[in-house]
Amino acid sequence: MPYQTFEIEDPPDEAGVSGGDRGKQRSGEDVPHRKDAGGNVTGGAVAAAASLDAVFYMVFAVLLGCTGTLMLIWNERVLVQDENAWSQAVRRARSIDFADIRLSVQDQDVLFGCAAPDAVPLNDPMFGIQNAVGQSMQRVVETFQWIETESVGDIEVMLTYEQAWSAALFNSSMFRIPSEKHANPTRRLFENVRFGSVEFHIAHRFVVSEMIAAPLEEHAQRMELPALSELVKVPALHNLLSSSSASWNPEVVEHNTELLLHNRDACDKPLCIGDTRVHYRLLALPVISLLGQVHRTSPGVPPMLVPFTASDGERISAAVPGCLHSKHDLLNEEQQASRARVWPVRIFGFLLLVIAFALVLPYVHRGAWLEALTGEFTQRKIGPLLFGLVMGTVYSGLVVLIYYFVFHPLSIVFVIGALLWLASRQRSGS
Repeated sequence: MPYQTFEIEDPPDEAGVSGGDRGKQRSGEDVPHRKDAGGNVTGGAVAAAASLDAVFYMVFAVLLGCTGTLMLIWNERVLVQDENAWSQAVRRARSIDFADIRLSVQDQDVLFGCAAPDAVPLNDPMFGIQNAVGQSMQRVVETFQWIETESVGDIEVMLTYEQAWSAALFNSSMFRIPSEKHANPTRRLFENVRFGSVEFHIAHRFVVSEMIAAPLEEHAQRMELPALSELVKVPALHNLLSSSSASWNPEVVEHNTELLLHNRDACDKPLCIGDTRVHYRLLALPVISLLGQVHRTSPGVPPMLVPFTASDGERISAAVPGCLHSKHDLLNEEQQASRARVWPVRIFGFLLLVIAFALVLPYVHRGAWLEALTGEFTQRKIGPLLFGLVMGTVYSGLVVLIYYFVFHPLSIVFVIGALLWLASRQRSGS
């Protein structure tokens, strides 16, 4: 880096520039300009260039430091708000049995308990699916097609085209470079359809709102399809195979959970553009643990469970498979999940601070304490990294600690009490 040139102590050169003059050049003070044999200006011009480099690195380090600090503060704020909201919800929540017919609830009550979601019959006659039982079912249709991706290089934008399965249909005429070579089908063979609502009932008395029920969708399982001999008779395949000009080859794959339709006329490869696959996902949970707030819309209508609204406006809820023993088990699980989510941002903010401090080190005043800390490692470019790691750790730890105490003021009382206790022990020991 440019600044290293000015850290080397040399004897006076042939031009007569002494070490003291070079010290002035390093510090940016005014020194006479000299010209070498080629007529190039030296001395002050070099110092000015070094000063510009220092300003650039300092500004860049300040930006990185501010960004890292703001990320840590925002991240801790999100964590504290989330934990406070869960603490409020658990304190207010009543542990109940949703199936208890004697249960009486009021508007805005917060409820926690285990419940068996009401199951309903789900049918899709187009593919011969009959009397599937659960909370909801989805028909998922994917098409093998061209997908355009962009990657930005140093000079130009690179476009790549790859063949892949996707439930969304990509319009190839809207590609940056439309081409017959990358033409996609203009419509799906079949549509994606949901059977049943995202909302569902529990104990035939409460409606679980979509905001609470939606995360449960990830627990839906693939359904086994009817045998191929039966599938070819269903309306969807019978109409396709008898009326289409294409030569479709139906096949049941993936442990009999997926129907693959291969167009043999399109190409002679294992997969061709326009090939289609269909599978079903069934959500059928026997029991869930639930936390939500009662919201009554009108008399005679079952009350709805919606997310709990904390005092700071944070909205939280929970619906997880299985039956947790108590609301405190749910609190522990959710708080552990919240703490795990903030660590990536913490690490990224910490790395920004490490880089910022490492960039600052070569341009700060070299006091005795700094020389003792870094020693000869600075000359080997290890010092800035060590300095950045130490200062980044201390600084980010202070930011997290201060923010924690701001939102947990009672913790300060315990800390002060512990310090006073240690001080009294030392006095009594002496």
